[in-house]
Amino acid sequence: MAENRITPLIPVFEGNALTILWTADLKRNLLPFVPESSRLSNEVASLETMVAQLHRLADEDNLRPEMCYFIGGTEGPIKIGKSLNPNERLKQIQMCSPIKLRILAIAPGGGARERAYHCQFGDHWSHGEWYDRHPALLNEIAAINADLASVLKDAEPAMAAEIAALSPLHPKQSEDSHG
Repeated sequence: MAENRITPLIPVFEGNALTILWTADLKRNLLPFVPESSRLSNEVASLETMVAQLHRLADEDNLRPEMCYFIGGTEGPIKIGKSLNPNERLKQIQMCSPIKLRILAIAPGGGARERAYHCQFGDHWSHGEWYDRHPALLNEIAAINADLASVLKDAEPAMAAEIAALSPLHPKQSEDSHG
């Protein structure tokens, strides 16, 4: 997850309501990532603490069927999004892409997890939901896939097969995305 650093945040309040939350370099407003329930608090954490809080919220909200996905090619930017069916979403995105794409990782948590990752990797944002291919992002993808491999190893066979069919670790996933 986040490196051992503290990125100060600059809150702007109107009355008791948080209206803007700038990173210290004044490049990004993080307010869209702050849950509504936290916008009335006068305590604003560092970026790293906020990212950890967003991931905890995603862990608590992991009963939704949506998945957070990372899609990209062998080089270039990586899309972080959410979908009920990441393989179908890959097909849609592939139709508009001149390069071969594949699912690099999937994680539970849907929109909450997506917001956490958008905030976590905001320094590497390129455009839309696309992020520059950065070592921190690639390390997170590797960690997600390592966790998934561990879960699949310990799951009952039928459940493991169902999960694996959605996974970037599954050979069929790369065959299906030829577009």
